[in-house]
Amino acid sequence: MANAGGGRPLQLVTLNMEERKVEVNEEALAELKTKLKAVSAKTEKVAVISVMGAFRTGKSFLLDLFLRKLRYEQRVAGDEPAEPVPQASVPPRGGEEPFPMPEWILDGGERIEGNADDAEGGFRFKGGMDHCTEGIWVWSEPFIRKVHGRSVAVLLMDTQGAWDGSMTKQQSATIFGLTAALSSKLVYNISTKIEECNVTNLAFFMEFARAALWQATSEAQAASPNGDAGTNGVERENGHHDPQGTPFQSLEFLVRDWRYFEDEWSVEECRRQMAQQLDKHVNPQEAPSSERSVAEALHSMFHNISCFCLPHPGFTIEKKTWTGAVGDIGRDFLCFIDAYAQEVFGSGLAPKKILGAELSTSSFAPILRNFVDAFQDSVPRAAQFTKALVTSTVILAKESALRKYSQSMEASLAASRPPRDYSAFSSEHAKAKLLCEEEYKKMILLAPACMVSETWAEMETEIEEVLRRRLLKECGIVEPAPPPVHPPAAFFPEPRQLRRYVLLGSLPIFAASFVIGSRGLLKSVGSSGWLQLTECWRHASVHVAHSCSAFLRPLRRTAGLALTL
Repeated sequence: MANAGGGRPLQLVTLNMEERKVEVNEEALAELKTKLKAVSAKTEKVAVISVMGAFRTGKSFLLDLFLRKLRYEQRVAGDEPAEPVPQASVPPRGGEEPFPMPEWILDGGERIEGNADDAEGGFRFKGGMDHCTEGIWVWSEPFIRKVHGRSVAVLLMDTQGAWDGSMTKQQSATIFGLTAALSSKLVYNISTKIEECNVTNLAFFMEFARAALWQATSEAQAASPNGDAGTNGVERENGHHDPQGTPFQSLEFLVRDWRYFEDEWSVEECRRQMAQQLDKHVNPQEAPSSERSVAEALHSMFHNISCFCLPHPGFTIEKKTWTGAVGDIGRDFLCFIDAYAQEVFGSGLAPKKILGAELSTSSFAPILRNFVDAFQDSVPRAAQFTKALVTSTVILAKESALRKYSQSMEASLAASRPPRDYSAFSSEHAKAKLLCEEEYKKMILLAPACMVSETWAEMETEIEEVLRRRLLKECGIVEPAPPPVHPPAAFFPEPRQLRRYVLLGSLPIFAASFVIGSRGLLKSVGSSGWLQLTECWRHASVHVAHSCSAFLRPLRRTAGLALTL
């Protein structure tokens, strides 16, 4: 079918198995940056929904269904940010009436998009045993949605199958770590049920990440004068604080082909069984002793952990010859995928945060590069991850603080009319700069003092540039010219002394005397003395030229010299 919805999958990150390198695909990232910039007028916040897990567990198929959900609700919303469309009245599960095909699945056409190598409009999945996803992919088109009253650009991410037998433990941890670092909601795709290996697979990265965070916090505390730098967290919209011990947001165990739902159960009864499945492996009080330490680590690293189970979609879907016909999808699967998609893109959606600071459309690219660099040799290392985490918080704190300055200045400009008084404008600039500094220091976490001060110095330069170039020129404010400089008469030699310089061929002596005489000026005016000295030297040069010309004029007449000064 035609790619009616627009967009295509982009391979943002490549994992070179032979050379054991993780690299950013700059061409794909440039395309995504362009798309994010195009929607920045509607929103500056980004949410990333990613799906990862072993190969052939239906990750790309799930994301293609997500695409249908997002496209349908976007068409319903028109040019406005999309919101979850209320579910139509459907028969309850467990009754005699079968679950109807959801409108959002039918709206996209009769065939799921990514069912062939040349399929357009979706992530490629196909049936069979071939790998269809290598590296980390993202859908090129962001979807603008309303999240708790705010507009957010939603990105869908698909990852190479970790723990699939062809990757080492370190490489699988790299994929998991990168995905967790970039996602606001990480869906861990699992087949049939949660098993001990599914949880212990996460242990390597969890312990490494927790050690890295502890190391960064300890270093920040040691460098702080009061011993508590970087431990206060970052305030959220609701007035609470994100605990610094949870650098990642949401982890969801999505169990596929779950076969333990009773036919007569309602969806609510099935959800209770889902919660029991999660507690059995992730609740530290109920998990077996072999999984307890991992469960504790997971809760210390993720702000929210949940579980959802999907029944089998139908055995026709698994065949390599399946054409993607939506009519082949099992009705019980449709019942649960409808509820799940409603949850993921409704109450479960949130902007991406890094230690409480929200990711934006402009900071996505540098943050991506930052974390890929930390895993570039496909082996997670505590020092590299710590550096990436710290640098990311600095990037986001800088961006948020500069935005605060711009907003404050724009508000003050809107409250006044041109021509504006420069002194009053300078006062508003000073207030906005103070707000910017407060915002920056409030949001900065874990960074050493030298990085904090260096970044603030860069920000001050940017702020002054904004003041000088954009605001002063565009708003019709003219900066007062500096007072004229009148060099002291002592700088200029008497005519008789000047003749002596010329006759002796010692004009450099004049230059030396000028510098010596200028020392008093430098002491009196401080750092601005060099600017005044430059002006003085210009006046002195003109004076010397005129004096020399007057002195040599009689000589030219008598000796017939054609001297020109």
